[in-house]
Amino acid sequence: MGQLIRVVVADDDEMIREVLRAVMESDPRFAVVGEAVDGVELLEVVARTDADVVLLDVRMPSGGATAARALQQGPPVVVVAVSAETSPDTVASLLRAGVRGYLSKGRLGPQLPELVARCLAGEVILAVPTAAHAVRKLAGGRESRAEAAAVPVARELRPVGKPEPDGGAAARTRGHVDGPAGDGGAVTHAGEAEMSGPVVGEADVEPPAVVGD
Repeated sequence: MGQLIRVVVADDDEMIREVLRAVMESDPRFAVVGEAVDGVELLEVVARTDADVVLLDVRMPSGGATAARALQQGPPVVVVAVSAETSPDTVASLLRAGVRGYLSKGRLGPQLPELVARCLAGEVILAVPTAAHAVRKLAGGRESRAEAAAVPVARELRPVGKPEPDGGAAARTRGHVDGPAGDGGAVTHAGEAEMSGPVVGEADVEPPAVVGD
């Protein structure tokens, strides 16, 4: 077996962190190397553990787009949002902030590690009932007031020991998505037909679709 994929779980709910840890470590490819309850602690843990992937809660303090933008300023790390908040505006905001996937907390099950692995391989995975609406918003290119406000906050929430690069956080978001697949990768809307147990939305999830090359 090759080197384990290092995961950091960021959520202010201890029970959610325990569930995510258990599910990810049920797959021999992954090892959870750290946990965080807010954005400040997250940056410290990522710097200390040299994590490969972050499972990011959207609603935790200094989390969501603020933390995602700040993480793009540090060493390469794939960020996957895991949240009960699935509004199209929020999903689009997190994609613009650089996340590689957005998974609903509706159900956490054994396929979660595979979805994360696909994000690590370059896919953009949307496993939320509002995925189609979010992609349309993303293609429209309009930034919400909340997203604009997150940019200066992300500059303050910088990785440990990392000076702010010229041009700020938004100018150099690693893996930044300007459209449905801004970095050349495909955006996969993982609907119920594809997922039986991991992190899925409600019954109105549309069938899987791939946007982009």
